[in-house]
Amino acid sequence: MSWSKAGTKRAWEVGQVVSCGFVKNLTVVGLHQDMTTWNNELVYTLTSQSGKAYEFRPHVGLTRV
Repeated sequence: MSWSKAGTKRAWEVGQVVSCGFVKNLTVVGLHQDMTTWNNELVYTLTSQSGKAYEFRPHVGLTRV
């Protein structure tokens, strides 16, 4: 399961290194569906090189966990 924004070459798959806005070099370590929202959106778990954990939700954004 992965997500790719139309018109970009970005592939959000486990193990990929991605950038999200001004935060660069985040590694995708997992993803799951949030069944509590009305659209069951995908939630990506990301880590930075310094070990900080983040969650990314399409159309919501990046949050530090």
